[in-house]
Amino acid sequence: VLAEASLRAQAAAHGVQGRLGFAWKMPDADFVSIRALADLMVDNRWYNAHTTGADTLWAGVPAVALEGRSLASRASSSFARSLGLGSMVAPSWKAYEDVIVSAGANPR
Repeated sequence: VLAEASLRAQAAAHGVQGRLGFAWKMPDADFVSIRALADLMVDNRWYNAHTTGADTLWAGVPAVALEGRSLASRASSSFARSLGLGSMVAPSWKAYEDVIVSAGANPR
């Protein structure tokens, strides 16, 4: 709950108020289908989404990834590239931010 409040506050401070969604524990089938409501998934660099990321892409939601050096930090970029979405893989922190801002400003 604290993390959600913090993320909402940061989003509001950057003009994206009302565009964050959080989902808590639910049956797997519902968890996959609810992802289709999202415009974008922003994955973190240090430990990528793995199954969550695959489910998100399967639901048709683009995911932004910043490829790291470890196996755990390359899952999202691997998924994206294998689906022909290499443009969603950022090579640097600045590019990561630029892709997120662009995708957020132009939702699917």
